Amino acid sequence: MRFAASAEEVAERVRAWLGTPVDDGGGGCVLRGDAGGPAEWLAVRLALAGYEFTVRAPEELKVAVRELGGRLSRAGRGAPEDGPAGSHGPGADVREESHRLPRHEPGGRS
Repeated sequence: MRFAASAEEVAERVRAWLGTPVDDGGGGCVLRGDAGGPAEWLAVRLALAGYEFTVRAPEELKVAVRELGGRLSRAGRGAPEDGPAGSHGPGADVREESHRLPRHEPGGRS
């Protein structure tokens, strides 16, 4: 993936076990690595870095980033707009305990 920030800036915000950022000569940096965790978990970690980024591969991570972006966008709108309360479609106000993401730690431990 490519971040729109220098390798030095990204290294301060991204854990080393996710990969090592390398300046790409175009004002950004490339991060290559394998966190070994679920794509959803990696998508969250990348978003928390606080910089614009582009996922080039793998496809599973690209899908996870798009889905996370959609959920965050809907959550930011406040009230559900796309369905009745209690539905599980886009825009649903899901508060059930079973819908929380599992906690994952580096190295594949849960």
